[in-house]
Amino acid sequence: MNRGIFLETKDSIKNNLLAIFEEIDLNDKWVYIQEDQAYSADNNESFFHKDIYSGFEFKELISSPHFIIFLNLSIFPNQISIKQNDSYNDYCKSESLLTLFCTDCCYYEIYIKDQSMIYKLFEFYKKLDCDEIEIITDENDGRTRFSVW
Repeated sequence: MNRGIFLETKDSIKNNLLAIFEEIDLNDKWVYIQEDQAYSADNNESFFHKDIYSGFEFKELISSPHFIIFLNLSIFPNQISIKQNDSYNDYCKSESLLTLFCTDCCYYEIYIKDQSMIYKLFEFYKKLDCDEIEIITDENDGRTRFSVW
């Protein structure tokens, strides 16, 4: 079964999160920042100032210049369902719609429950001119913990 998408982005892609979330509908969704090391490109201050954002707030925030070193975030359908997922099994049992990990600035793993969305985003991400892109499957997924640390 397909679990999501792996991307290695180029340094030339500015505002990676804005590009990654461009085709993802965040209306009426909630974003939970579980772990992060992210900075505003304008002033080198911490980029995220709270753990939970409405989809609208999150889209607005990621439209400002930023750089991500490490990030673990999840998208939920409502604020009540937000909870931390420590493993893929936890994620599968949760109401989380998507979980994104960024490591070392340019490596992104995006876990998506909606199988049709995986293919839609895969085609979209090909247009971003990434260094590498592949579908994460049960067979090739080496992640044992849902953490970037």
